Amino acid sequence: MVEEHFKDCGQITRTTIRTGPTGKPLGYAYMEFATMEAAIRSKGKNETLLMGRQITVMQKRKNLPKLKDRKPHMRSGSQNMMM
Repeated sequence: MVEEHFKDCGQITRTTIRTGPTGKPLGYAYMEFATMEAAIRSKGKNETLLMGRQITVMQKRKNLPKLKDRKPHMRSGSQNMMM
């Protein structure tokens, strides 16, 4: 259903629909497109209706660790520093 909604944007290479412990969808998904142009076109679907619900389309943010906030520590029995 989600892929059908975005098929006119371009080739979709991956769709991940997040689910909870019971297997029920959490209400959001990640889609990967074959080209940047297709991803940009997908933003045109922002605020459209999918299965009767208005959707928000945005670029996935990158998770960047805050290394300055982390303190190095040693694991018990390990010689590797963890950051």
